[in-house]
Amino acid sequence: MKKVFFITFLFVFQYPINLIAQLNLLTDQEVISIIDRVPDIANALKDECPIFSSTIWYGDIVSIQVRRSCGPHAGQLVGNYQVNKRNGEVITGWDNPLPVLDIDGEAFAKQIVAQAQERILSLDEAKCLVKEAAKNLPELKKSSTEISIKLSENTISSDNLATFIITDNSNTPHNGKERKFNINLDEVKIYENDSDISVVSPGIDNLVSKLLGLRAPMLLIEREIKDVIIAIPEIANLLTDECVLYARNESLNRSIAGVGCNSSVSIKTVYINPQTGEVTDPETGKSLDTPESKKLARLFFDQKLLNKSQLEKEIEVVCRP
Repeated sequence: MKKVFFITFLFVFQYPINLIAQLNLLTDQEVISIIDRVPDIANALKDECPIFSSTIWYGDIVSIQVRRSCGPHAGQLVGNYQVNKRNGEVITGWDNPLPVLDIDGEAFAKQIVAQAQERILSLDEAKCLVKEAAKNLPELKKSSTEISIKLSENTISSDNLATFIITDNSNTPHNGKERKFNINLDEVKIYENDSDISVVSPGIDNLVSKLLGLRAPMLLIEREIKDVIIAIPEIANLLTDECVLYARNESLNRSIAGVGCNSSVSIKTVYINPQTGEVTDPETGKSLDTPESKKLARLFFDQKLLNKSQLEKEIEVVCRP
């Protein structure tokens, strides 16, 4: 029988603060999903448990190192790759970069990039944020229901910047006064006139949080993954004071989880599909699901649907004309 070794690498993906709300850039899980389509990685996924580490950022480019984490070649390098988070292009090498996706991989990358582009704010959502921003204008605080907001004739610029004009229609000395707001539809930032300082307020922050929550993928998070796999006796029986659960999200359809001891050595590793909650053995592909683990996964997904439904209702109330 082939002896299997598991190695846990303690590298994590880190997003720069200014990219947290960059809606049209690929997320880390989308990046890994595309890299999975690289032929060398696809082969390693069959029985060598590739893991992704050493993440370094160069603007919109993320550099990722991939190593085998199980099997007789555990720890050995598969390759170093650079992924463009705007267009999904994957290359290897810097001096003489070479594309590494095949035709199917390129098609998949285009599909994921198109989905990312669909995450930018709609004009109705942008108008709602401008309405919230208008509440901070001193002369409009008492007449916020007597304003009109319209999209500028210039509509949307090539860099996804939309301009809205607010007109004061109240019976005050400010009647007829106009104010201009620019809103970045992919960064979710609002600017008054041509200022380079974004408008902020508790109301704006709350609405942005809801809009981002509405766009959150229907995927199990690491805490939920741990709850699912602990419902599998084969894993639960391995837990001790020194050996604890770990979970790490990777691609859109694969997370790595298991039991690790002394903060570094994994004695049991499993794959879990964050889209379905299905748990499998990474070497054999055999299902490790139990009735209880399936039930927990369904409960988590049901709750996510309820949360999104509630967010939609709350946003509708805030944005109602």
